[in-house]
Amino acid sequence: GGRPAVEYPQSLDLEPRIGLDMVRRIFDLGVGLRMERVVRLLSPHFPVEYDRELHPWVHVTASAKAHVWVYHTGKVCVAVKGGGQRPSGEVAEEVEEAYRAVCGVVWENLADCVDMMFHSKPKKQKM
Repeated sequence: GGRPAVEYPQSLDLEPRIGLDMVRRIFDLGVGLRMERVVRLLSPHFPVEYDRELHPWVHVTASAKAHVWVYHTGKVCVAVKGGGQRPSGEVAEEVEEAYRAVCGVVWENLADCVDMMFHSKPKKQKM
């Protein structure tokens, strides 16, 4: 699985569909991804939206309440609707289920969708 992040990184360009009542969790797969291949892998299993001209993510509807955004950087955002009004254990379970369902497909096929040209940290310039 990925490494859960503690803080919500403001640097991720999230779409407006994520409302304030949604509980968000960010994960990091630790590798860059080739988005067209991610779409091809996930679309037989989930409703998937991707427009590389408009957005840096693949949006996956994991369930009626859970949405997953997968980024080229390997970051994954899982958002669950109505999280503030429900028990935290129930919400955490939905986040976990959505993450495992979507990222499980990616992990099983990682060799096919990893972007070997992507580096998460810029290399230092030699002086």
